[in-house]
Amino acid sequence: MLTHPHDRACWTEHFRWPQLVFPRYRQHTGGVIALTEAQVWTVIAVLAATLAGFVTLTVTLIMRTVTAQIEGLRHEMNARFEGMNHRFDALDRDVQALTRRAFDGE
Repeated sequence: MLTHPHDRACWTEHFRWPQLVFPRYRQHTGGVIALTEAQVWTVIAVLAATLAGFVTLTVTLIMRTVTAQIEGLRHEMNARFEGMNHRFDALDRDVQALTRRAFDGE
């Protein structure tokens, strides 16, 4: 009876990893796939394109969010300024009425 998992042989000792490189490029690489220079540049280009796409998407979404927030703030501020304009108009009418009452009696 095995009492510890390390008492038996590891499954990787009996497992054969698939050979993904061309026969003339086969060498002991420790299980790492060997790439040609063209393949390396292709991988670099794919990663760079992916990074550029994610940066573009992120900037676009952030700009849309910021623009929407600014538009919302603009509408709110316009509404508050309109409210203040109505208050000042009402105050102006009241002051004019008091002025007429006070100076018409002279």
